[in-house]
Amino acid sequence: MGSGVHPSPSPTDLLRLAWGAASGFRSFNPFLSDKACAQLREGVLVWLQLCVLEDRMERVMSLAKAGEEYTPLLIRVRF
Repeated sequence: MGSGVHPSPSPTDLLRLAWGAASGFRSFNPFLSDKACAQLREGVLVWLQLCVLEDRMERVMSLAKAGEEYTPLLIRVRF
């Protein structure tokens, strides 16, 4: 990498960082404080929850569009 260029975390990196120590974010920015690392970790956890919610909502919308025969499945969907 050239001077002044820092690595950007990929979605896989973020997933790994969510389950590891918050200080792992320093591998991407060594100047982060403990508080900033903790805030980033919390943000990644929220992002992961939103990813799961998005997938569930897509399934619900697909069931709703599929027809009335799928209504029992639609009723059973839990968040």
